[in-house]
Amino acid sequence: MPDLSIDPSKPDYKETTAAFFPIFEGGYSFGSVMDKLPELAALYRRSNKTFAGGMMPGYFRLSAGYQDARGTATYRTEWKHHLAVKPNWVHIATWNDIAETTEIMPNSDFNLTRSDITAWFAEKFRGTPPPWKSPRLYITTPRTAYLGQSYSVEGLVLNPLSRHVRVSVQLLDSRRKPFGKPVTTIVEPAADGAALVPMKLNAPPPGHFVRARATVTDGNKVVASVLSAPIAVLDPLTQPGFATLYYSIPSHKSLPGDVKMTLAGRPTTAQPAKLVIATAKPPRTQVQFSEVLFNNEILKNFLTEVPTPLQVPQQRNITVRSPDGAVALLAGEIKGGTEWGFYMTRVTDTQNRVGYSDPIYIAPPSDLALKEKYSFEEGAGGLARDASPFKRMGELQKVEWIQPGFGGHGSALSFNGHDSRFDMVLSQTPVGPLSVKMVVRPHAYEGTFFCDSGGMWMTTTREGNVQFTRLSPQGWVSATSTAKLPLDQWTPLEFIWDGAHLRIFVSGKL
Repeated sequence: MPDLSIDPSKPDYKETTAAFFPIFEGGYSFGSVMDKLPELAALYRRSNKTFAGGMMPGYFRLSAGYQDARGTATYRTEWKHHLAVKPNWVHIATWNDIAETTEIMPNSDFNLTRSDITAWFAEKFRGTPPPWKSPRLYITTPRTAYLGQSYSVEGLVLNPLSRHVRVSVQLLDSRRKPFGKPVTTIVEPAADGAALVPMKLNAPPPGHFVRARATVTDGNKVVASVLSAPIAVLDPLTQPGFATLYYSIPSHKSLPGDVKMTLAGRPTTAQPAKLVIATAKPPRTQVQFSEVLFNNEILKNFLTEVPTPLQVPQQRNITVRSPDGAVALLAGEIKGGTEWGFYMTRVTDTQNRVGYSDPIYIAPPSDLALKEKYSFEEGAGGLARDASPFKRMGELQKVEWIQPGFGGHGSALSFNGHDSRFDMVLSQTPVGPLSVKMVVRPHAYEGTFFCDSGGMWMTTTREGNVQFTRLSPQGWVSATSTAKLPLDQWTPLEFIWDGAHLRIFVSGKL
């Protein structure tokens, strides 16, 4: 059963796929093939081959692409497409799950939501009864909402009953007061259904975060209710990023009561802050682990081999330093780092119930337009210090200082074309407009000038043209200059991304 992921956009994809049939008993596709699923199923069926389809619940890897999970909608929709064509098997791509956000196993971010969806549709695929007797409720929210951008908050119900139920979702501010209009949806018998609340914030709310609550009712009876994880609200300028990732909480795996977190001081590298985590109720909770999150990335995970009761007023005092998501590790020491963002705690107990504290927001400096500006210790140094508010640190690896530099003045860096590099620490390709300027003197073509974590790079082609490639919310985009770059000659380059188009200037000419 090989991965026969033949590009369905090619006119001969059916013939190319069928060419493998004499060798294999069947095949599957790594990833989603929804638009060609009926044609592929028919092709395998005519050839008397086993077809396992192909789906994934969402995908994100900076160097490879992005498929929005849309809460749980992508996964549920792909299951329904597969049920419609009745494949022999069902293949779910979840290989590098945690790194690529394709996980369907129980995990911190989605808890049991995707596992329950898998069980629900697997029984439909087999034609067997639902895996539980009562409606199950799940609330799925974006981890981060950027000002001016549109999102949806999802309240999902998997309803095994022979009658319909209703699910509603209401947005809540940081004080848990309702704002905006609730959305209610009818979920048909023996079906899944979701209420979607649109959300677009144009100004920072109090506390810089919001939540939501989902409720399912059977007639006049409330069957279940669940509070969402916090949705951090940010200006795109402070924490750029285009991929929408999610947290999900099932109502039957929601930690009762509240998780409380306090933070004393600013958690900078020079002055650690004291963090206190406690559960408000129930009076005794067996904690399995507590995760401290910074801007939704795990800063520290406090595992307990023997479950530890957190009982008010018992608390756990933890010293936390600045995260390393935007810093360079040089000679074993943390250099630089941002001093703003969200700190939040996620607590999971021994019953795998999860709860989130309210985030603590530390405001950034007022001017964040400058992302990076490095100054070198010209002529000798191996470090470069960032003059932007991010205060990052870069490191030179196997480079040589040469004289004279551009225009016959000062010094310049010479890269050997093999293992020389300047390590910068921009943790994620900015989503908004940007420009990158440099002056280069290449000795050969097919080299790379700049590579940002695999999400953006500038290279030369074999013929000497300059190429600019980056990952955008719409996928990969690329542009190639008409002008060729001269060898052994200093040439200014500027690369501009306006949010929709790429432009390359060679010696000031487009």
